[in-house]
Amino acid sequence: MTIDSLLSQLPKFSRAHGSHLGVIRLTGPDSAKFLQGQYTSDTNLLSPTASLYGAVCNPKGRIISSFFALKAPQGENLLLVMERDLVETTLTHLQKYAVFFKTQLSDASDEFALYLEYDQRGAEQEETVANTLATVAEDSTIVITTTAGNLQRHLRLVSGEQSLEEVQADAAPVFELLIARPLTNLADTSNLLPQWLNMQANGGINFRKGCYTGQEIIARMKYKGQSKKQMGLFASSAPLNEGSDITNEQGKNIGSVWRSASFGDLHIALAIYNVEEDVQYQCADSALTQLPLPYEVA
Repeated sequence: MTIDSLLSQLPKFSRAHGSHLGVIRLTGPDSAKFLQGQYTSDTNLLSPTASLYGAVCNPKGRIISSFFALKAPQGENLLLVMERDLVETTLTHLQKYAVFFKTQLSDASDEFALYLEYDQRGAEQEETVANTLATVAEDSTIVITTTAGNLQRHLRLVSGEQSLEEVQADAAPVFELLIARPLTNLADTSNLLPQWLNMQANGGINFRKGCYTGQEIIARMKYKGQSKKQMGLFASSAPLNEGSDITNEQGKNIGSVWRSASFGDLHIALAIYNVEEDVQYQCADSALTQLPLPYEVA
């Protein structure tokens, strides 16, 4: 199975309400400077037309939360879009460090309606993984676009009274896995290293920026190659349960299903697994087909 053949079984466009997402607002002249000391991406690259994907980590390099950071069109505001169940935990973590900066943090989730839109593009267009994500702000709407091969995801933040209808929303979870730039949730907190989610390859880590909490551990893994775990994209003929073991043909446990979704007869999963050569991956009684990611993982 190829990505193109898989996409041919999905609608050309999907829009789903992002009610599972939340927003943290940072206000004040030191907001970007403060976030720079916590975030795996380089906040110096933030602008009204350029947003970031990255994570904040604990001192052991484990992810507290991953999120999109964007610069609000007006004022000195930054917005952090993450899974809603992580807003309180992330605020508590960041506020320990924010007291030393001229910045205020608040839960702004109720100020926005969030939508996830997925749009299949022409096959002639190629993706280049960049350090920033294209961002457009018009009137009361901000749109962040992530490109993954022939697929685009538009994260739309709408303030005010405007609302949009859902379109083929049941396909959205599969599209989200194909983008392969996931957001962590509360159950993941302090359990995952950024490299396990391929953040060194999908624009989520900037190794040229200065220090941030957990940076020493994350950099050591890059330069000393101490982890064999990574995130992979898999398809199966049967639904895949999150948390299920992934084994090789000898039955050895080499990973587990992390996220899964289905659309009709399509069953897709993101798995965190130990990389092995020439392996037939299996989950329960189903053989897994490994799909190419929309970026190269070294």
